[in-house]
Amino acid sequence: MSDVNYKELRLTGKIFATGIMSFCGVVSETAMNVTFPTLMNEFGIGTSTVQWITTGYLLILSLVITMSSYLKRNFSTRQLFLIAITLFIVATALCYWSPAFWVLLCGRMLQGIGTGIALPLIMGYIREKKPELIPLYEEIYVKGKRDYWEQLNVELKAYAEALGLPYVRDDDSFKHPFDAPPIVVNYFYHEEVKKSAKASNISG
Repeated sequence: MSDVNYKELRLTGKIFATGIMSFCGVVSETAMNVTFPTLMNEFGIGTSTVQWITTGYLLILSLVITMSSYLKRNFSTRQLFLIAITLFIVATALCYWSPAFWVLLCGRMLQGIGTGIALPLIMGYIREKKPELIPLYEEIYVKGKRDYWEQLNVELKAYAEALGLPYVRDDDSFKHPFDAPPIVVNYFYHEEVKKSAKASNISG
């Protein structure tokens, strides 16, 4: 394997690992809400207390994200990733073991710190190592252009047709029974994207 291919492979692996770490943090943020009834029964607490599982997590997450510039200046990307993944794994183990609510809450706070470190890493790393991808990001998210989502919709539909599978967009997927045959779902093509795309086509 050439040096160029090896470097590209390592870069892809780093971006993938950072992305997975950020994804785990976002999933842990959104998935906890459905556990509230179970946690209330388990620890004998009310809704005003159990909601701190999510509120406390988001508060810590927001505070740590605001410190991302300081962390980036004083630590390497590798160090930040190792700190983030270590905190997240330790916090997850602590949440699993927690014999009392305050222990669970401490674990969630640690998860918030780990996720808050990891979330800014992926964009910072891409900006540093793959700056050619930044214009695409700005076109999609900053300038609000939706041609990318339209193209993604076309390609996913073609992919589904090639496999002989049904193709649905966004919330249509929620009507699909879990044990039914597989389908291809485009979760990114929601109503706001469609409206923006139509408006862009009219103005263009």
